[in-house]
Parts: sequence; structure tokens; C-alpha cells
Amino acid sequence: DLEAVEDFQLTDFRAALLTPPSRLKKKRKFDVGSCIPEPTYIPWPDDVGKPRQRLAAIKPHRVRHEFVPNTDQLLATGHKRYSWIIPVNGNLPSTVSLTSGIVVPPDATVEELGDPSVIIASQAHGTKDRITWTPADLLLFWLWLRDTRKESITGSISLSFTSMPEGSPSPNSDSPSILTAPPPKTGRSSSKAKIHYIALYHDAAQSLVLRSYFGSFNTLKMWKVLKEESKDVMRSKGFGQPAVERSVLKNARLLLADESGRGVLIS
Repeated sequence: DLEAVEDFQLTDFRAALLTPPSRLKKKRKFDVGSCIPEPTYIPWPDDVGKPRQRLAAIKPHRVRHEFVPNTDQLLATGHKRYSWIIPVNGNLPSTVSLTSGIVVPPDATVEELGDPSVIIASQAHGTKDRITWTPADLLLFWLWLRDTRKESITGSISLSFTSMPEGSPSPNSDSPSILTAPPPKTGRSSSKAKIHYIALYHDAAQSLVLRSYFGSFNTLKMWKVLKEESKDVMRSKGFGQPAVERSVLKNARLLLADESGRGVLIS
């Protein structure tokens, strides 16, 4: 019965076939290595003296986890050189929870980052899970460490800003694997690497006191004590006095590594 058949509705699919599907917006590639000026490895000066009383009066930082036994004895030795590993971008390989790092460009959008909480975090204190840097914070921290090194406040320290591929293997199941060997003085951290970090090399006996010292990093207070030549570096990058007072490393769980890059403890 043709009368019972509903009228056929003509559908034109040509427009749909000719219209290309919408593409997801790609995340912008941000060169984390561009935040730190050359050189990215700074050795300690030969004429550095003993740590000043200012550092000796600081209370040692609390140890949260030990990878090896008898850490008190290891830290009491005067001939070992250890390094604090401060995450800038990415997660260090570890079987124990460590604080990760991320750099948030000042004009980043939620679509690019994929997480609105990251932008909010870039204006707040750090957490045990993540250190959220802005390029200005990162450069300020680096310059403050460089100035501190010159004044011998922290004893014989040297700095490096370097990178490693994501998914680097651990040498064993109990210890993180990190690359503590400093890059060439004229080297640049690879923008393709997923993990960037600052290594702070120092005398092992000063490890926990030094951890308390740089852990108190506060953007506004550090700007006030920054040397004028370092402030000029900040201004040349378009950064001035921080508008927000932030404790970037507050509550962070950081790795202390020995000369071989093996984990000693987390503090």
C-alpha cells in the first residue's frame, strides 16, 4: 500500500563531505631551556671559604625517606659531594613519590595546558605534588642561587640546569636514576627533552641545612636581596619585581643524590 509509506525526505550529504573535520588545537611547544641564560653550568670558585654563620644557624630540613642505611654517617663526612635535584619540568624516575615540576608561560591558556588548575597554581605556593614555575620565577631562583654561590653563604656549591629523556631507566628498583654530570659550559638543555631540572652540587655535610636554606625561596624576598646585575638580567627578559609573593618550593619532596646519581634520601 503506497499510501501507507511516509514521504521520503531528501538529505544532501555533499556539504558534510566537503567540510573538513575540525582539528583539536595543538598544545604550544614551550622551550623550557630558554628560561635560563648561558652558561647552564656554573662551577664553584676556588677561593670559597667556610659557610657563614648565617647558614650554620639554620635548622636542618626533615628527612622524609631514606634510600640507603646510615644516612647520618654519610652526611657527616667532609669529603663527599652530593647534589639536590630540583625539578623544573616533568617527573624524575623514582619508585618513591617525588615532587614534579612544570613551567607555565605567562600567556598560557587552559586549552594549551589542558588543566585549569595549573594556571591557578602558578599564582600560589608550591605543593608536595608539583612545583609550578613561571619563567620569571625560574630565572629569579637561578640568579638567586648564583648570587648566593658568589657570597659563599652556602659553602662550595656549583649549579647546572640540564635535561634528560622521559622514561629513563632506574639502575635498580630502589633508587632513582638521574643524570648529575654537568653539561658543557656552552651547552644548552635540549628543548626536546621531557624532564628538566636544576642540580645543586655541594658538600654532603651541608645537605640538610642547605635544603632548608633554598627551600625558603620566596619570590618577593629574593628579589629584594638580588644583586643589581642579576636584576638587570631579569629586566632584559622583560621581568620586574614579582607582583605575587610565592613560596615556590613549599612542601616539595626533593631528591638528594650521591656522586653516582643514586638516590640518598628525600627531604
